[in-house]
Amino acid sequence: MNRSADTSHSPPSKGSGPKASAGAAARRYEIAGEDLVVEIGAPMPDVCLKCGAVEGVTHEQRAFGSDPLDLVLCRRCGARWRRALLNLGMLGALLAFAAVVWCVFVVLFVKGPAGVKIVAAGAAFVLYPLFYVRYWLMLRKRMLQARSAAAGKVALRGVHPDAIARLARG
Repeated sequence: MNRSADTSHSPPSKGSGPKASAGAAARRYEIAGEDLVVEIGAPMPDVCLKCGAVEGVTHEQRAFGSDPLDLVLCRRCGARWRRALLNLGMLGALLAFAAVVWCVFVVLFVKGPAGVKIVAAGAAFVLYPLFYVRYWLMLRKRMLQARSAAAGKVALRGVHPDAIARLARG
């Protein structure tokens, strides 16, 4: 169920929503299920989109799809976002290196027929990506997630209710 971000208690009737000027009918923010749909280029309030803090927030340009979006994050959430991205990159590199080392170990030191070696080496290319995906799923909670980027809008998941309330107030 969609409801406009400019209503705080009840969904609007079909066709209603904030108007930027006389003749402009596009909504800049709306709630679609768990997502906050934001128009690219829409001004964001000075409230952290992730935790709802109003102190120490900064506006950062993040690319969602091909367009940059102005995201507002506090120092803590911005640091968590950067740390999560860094950790994810480092984990990917470490797992790729570990898979190669495992394959070399299997080829050089495992005794037995070639089929056993192939299965043992191949296990690295199944298990290591599973570890990576598990870690990625864990980190998603720390970051805002872009669900879709189309028609000049981005759907964000993980936006704090206080940020949504500020958008609703304008």
